[in-house]
Amino acid sequence: MEVKDAADVPPVISSSKWEMVHIQHNGLFLLAICQTETPPLFVIEFLHTVVEVFHHYIEEITEESIKEKFVIVYQVGVRIEVS
Repeated sequence: MEVKDAADVPPVISSSKWEMVHIQHNGLFLLAICQTETPPLFVIEFLHTVVEVFHHYIEEITEESIKEKFVIVYQVGVRIEVS
């Protein structure tokens, strides 16, 4: 799939093995890859929840702030994964 603008990327891309669901936030893509059939709106809601949780630890979520606070982002990500 070839697109000229990031805004043209569909939020759900399916292949024979995977479903890739993403959202954009401050110019960043947050991507979830699903192996099983999962309702896309559930995944999109989950990704928005991840953004909300990160906002508690990082004032503004940008590429630079993620690099600066990588340890915090990693630890929060691990806790979300375990939950």
